[in-house]
Amino acid sequence: MTNNEQAFTTSIYYVMNLLHYTTLHSPSVFAKLTDNNLISQNKNTGSVMAFLKQLNEHNNLLLAPHHSFGRLSSAVDTVVSNPQISKYHTLIEWREQCWQLRDFSTNGTWINGHRVAPNQQHKLKPGDLIALASHDNPVFEVVDLAPPSDTLLRLDANDNIIEVMPLGQYNLLPNEQEPQMVLYNHVDQQQWFIEMLDSIEPQSTAINDGEIITISDQQWQLKRCIAPQQTELHMPCLPTIDELTFEFNLSSDEEDVELTVDTTTERVELLTRCHHYLNVLLARAKYQDNKTGLPHQQQGWVYPEALCRDLGIDISHLNIQIHRARKQFCDNITLLDNQPLIERKGGKLRFAGSRFKITKGGELECEYAINRGQKVA
Repeated sequence: MTNNEQAFTTSIYYVMNLLHYTTLHSPSVFAKLTDNNLISQNKNTGSVMAFLKQLNEHNNLLLAPHHSFGRLSSAVDTVVSNPQISKYHTLIEWREQCWQLRDFSTNGTWINGHRVAPNQQHKLKPGDLIALASHDNPVFEVVDLAPPSDTLLRLDANDNIIEVMPLGQYNLLPNEQEPQMVLYNHVDQQQWFIEMLDSIEPQSTAINDGEIITISDQQWQLKRCIAPQQTELHMPCLPTIDELTFEFNLSSDEEDVELTVDTTTERVELLTRCHHYLNVLLARAKYQDNKTGLPHQQQGWVYPEALCRDLGIDISHLNIQIHRARKQFCDNITLLDNQPLIERKGGKLRFAGSRFKITKGGELECEYAINRGQKVA
């Protein structure tokens, strides 16, 4: 078991029922949880959802990135039914890479027995006790302060949340072993897309906040947590795919393929994977097309049916390999241009890299290096 898998196994949180309580209730989807709710760890970031423990109810409350508390149900995420509570009492929000609390109330908010200054940011830490309108009666304890992430929420027949799944940029669903679909985030467009894996030319469908998707007969709702400004990257520090060098190392019988990617600042080992051989076939096609003098834009396009024949698999398994290759690439390398590792166009596929070399049995088979729009020298 890897360290990530072990952390995933040991970082599971069971969240109790938040429905039908008397002093607190939450119209926000982040807090409507049912018995034995499982908050799954994000395998990419190693984190789980941020949440508070409701001390009086012995329940847990998931935090939205901008989570408000007060009496006015139409204006806040969590309603506190107490006449001493202001209509808009206090706010917990993800700000400056940490969770902070601000008090807007008349009767005050206390953290660990100390009243916080009105309308000023107070950084939270695990174990903090939060009291509203009375210092001697804490209502919440801070349990987890993981950064907010977009999530899938599994719903029961009554639209209660029974499981929370934080999302990475690229997600094979329902699991990586037997995927039926892929849910991925197009960073440039700030948009989630879903693709089914049983089509020769899968279509990407946009999925928006609050929409329901069905996975293995289960209903899941997409909940967006990250505002566009939170996902902006320091663009000048990131490479484009044209700047990467892909090094494929095949065994003599081509049964094993290792892939190393040189990003100009580091070498990323993607180890031995079955889906690397798909990229080798596509890279070879690009190399051969270049030898015939085709322009770069026309090089390397291959029909899926031909790849299925060469690999001895059906179209569903080909799509699975495509998305496993894309996911591994996205999980390990962040690009300026958000270019997918394997491109699709007009019912064909090609390897997107512009620099690669293939070594077989310790000997160089071919090497390809091109600037887009220019022929290999």
